[in-house]
Amino acid sequence: MDLIDRLIPDNEQYKEQFRKNKLFKIKLDNTLQKNKFLKHFWIWSDEFQKMVLARVVFSETKEFKQLAWEHLTDEFGHNIELSQNLENGKEATDSIFEALGSWFTLKMITLGDSERAVLAHLVIESCATIFYKKLGSIFFNHKAAKHFKTHMHLDPEHEQMGIDLLKQININDSSLLNIQKKLGYD
Repeated sequence: MDLIDRLIPDNEQYKEQFRKNKLFKIKLDNTLQKNKFLKHFWIWSDEFQKMVLARVVFSETKEFKQLAWEHLTDEFGHNIELSQNLENGKEATDSIFEALGSWFTLKMITLGDSERAVLAHLVIESCATIFYKKLGSIFFNHKAAKHFKTHMHLDPEHEQMGIDLLKQININDSSLLNIQKKLGYD
């Protein structure tokens, strides 16, 4: 049995747990609440850009570098677009959010190619798919609607593109199960 045949069902189980995350019980009933949420969400978006850029820079093999470039091409500038939709254009600062986001960038610098792919596609993009599906429609009448609609479309594709490459290269590194669970979902 290929390792990917374990990673995918495990990921489905982790995604099911993530769907129950208390984040999705958040009430964003008015524009003020949405704007406050978006100011903090922008921090993640900005850190995510750094993570995707670091992944391109530190990718080692042709296949993974190509995947990283494709991912970057789709994602590039989304943080800037989102910041333009913030109330009065003011970005928030929050050292805890920034530290959480920068942890992922650090992992893109220190992990190997297949580990990066598992973390980026099976974990982050899988969770993003769920996040945008659960919360995206809340923002359809907000000036940030384009960002949410774009990610509701792109993130499932980003999840799949990583899975497709991992299937193609026939990985057998069982440490990826640990990356997926311990670094990604725990």
